[in-house]
Amino acid sequence: MATLIQIRRDSQANWILNDPVLASGEIGFSSDLDKLKIGDGSSLWSQLAYINSPPSAAASDTDAVTEGVSNLYFTNQRALDATSAAYDAAGAAATAESNSNSYSDGLATNYDPAGAAATAESNSNAYSDGLVGDASVDGTSGNTVTDRIGSAVSSLNTNDIPEGSNLYFTNNRALLASAEAMQIVVEALTSDDITEGSNLYFTDARAQAAVATDISDAVSTASADATSKANSAESDANTYADGLIGDATVDGTGGNTVTDRIASAVSGIVDSAPATLDTLNELSAALGDDPNFATTVSASIGEKVVKSGDTMTGDLSLAQDPTQSLHAATKQYVDTAESDAVSSAGTYTDGRETAITTAYQAYADTAEADAISTASADATSKADAAQAAAESTASADATSKADTAESNANTFTTDAINALDTDDIEEGTANLYFTEGRAQDATPGRVTSSITAPTSPSNGDGWLDLDDGSLYIYVNDGSTSQWVQA
Repeated sequence: MATLIQIRRDSQANWILNDPVLASGEIGFSSDLDKLKIGDGSSLWSQLAYINSPPSAAASDTDAVTEGVSNLYFTNQRALDATSAAYDAAGAAATAESNSNSYSDGLATNYDPAGAAATAESNSNAYSDGLVGDASVDGTSGNTVTDRIGSAVSSLNTNDIPEGSNLYFTNNRALLASAEAMQIVVEALTSDDITEGSNLYFTDARAQAAVATDISDAVSTASADATSKANSAESDANTYADGLIGDATVDGTGGNTVTDRIASAVSGIVDSAPATLDTLNELSAALGDDPNFATTVSASIGEKVVKSGDTMTGDLSLAQDPTQSLHAATKQYVDTAESDAVSSAGTYTDGRETAITTAYQAYADTAEADAISTASADATSKADAAQAAAESTASADATSKADTAESNANTFTTDAINALDTDDIEEGTANLYFTEGRAQDATPGRVTSSITAPTSPSNGDGWLDLDDGSLYIYVNDGSTSQWVQA
């Protein structure tokens, strides 16, 4: 079935009032002037030329229009000739002068020649002055009737002379006459009579090729734009990550990832520590889970006996009696020994008892000194070891916590970066995100592939019907719209 295509149309008054922009290739028809314009996609109606107007008619004037036989152009000479024909003052004066001369000659023949001549001259002058109506027109240079008429006519133009049956030339009359003549020619023309020029006629092959080119260009443009934006986003993300990491050498190569650097730092902290002391929890357990371990140890050390000598303010209780010769003796041991000694030495003389007592006292003093020395050395050694362990533990704890904090920060940064997508990054003013709407708006004559026709098409859009493979072009002439099969 044949498809009816209607051209966008309106009255000339409405075209001028609305002054729309016609789409590229869109045809507009002025119904009262019978004239056509073709849009270029950017110019207003008033800026477009009619395609069926005579060349440069709007800019024509009388110099471009050949003078006809009836409607002649105005010239000063034609005005003078027309004026002279209407009232020949010079001719009337000449007739009066001739009549006067004839009258004078008759008088001279029959009467007083001198008196008759004078009278005739006077009558002739009076008659001439009456016809001229200006006594200053006395025949001198510039003051003849011809001079005055020429002067008056030279200042005249067509504005001073009413239009008669021979109408004056106007651009509008020339345009209308040309348009009427052109319209007769145009109405008789069809596309078969006009040779194809740079504006090619429509064919299915050309339409399909143009649509295919537009689709290819649109896909290419959209692909290039998406690639550019993806590369830009990747570059921005890399720059952001480098700024957060703070070390440009962490570039993802072997040994240069964040995980590699963290593992290396942790290995340096552990430094071959035994398995039972290579975590903060194990170190904390070794310190008795005492957050004030250094204070506790210092207080404990302050309660120990000094190696160089000290005064006991309380009792010294040992775990058991001495078993070695250099062991400190307890009071219990001494009392027992003393009792045994007294019991076994009951037979000793008083002198020997004194000697034994003296020897025992010396032994007791030595034992006491040795015990004090041993206890002091042991306490000092243990205090030094505890202090060193506390300092080492505190240093390791501080380092470990700092490294843990750094690791947590790096992990948080990495996780935050990994969790980011374009929804979390605000769109700038220059590099805009890709959207189907923007891609479609940037693609002239976009083609939509679907089973059903698009719901909000624009003039010139294409639709590929996936149901039967047909291609349609959307045509909207302002009053009707429809999908036309290509």
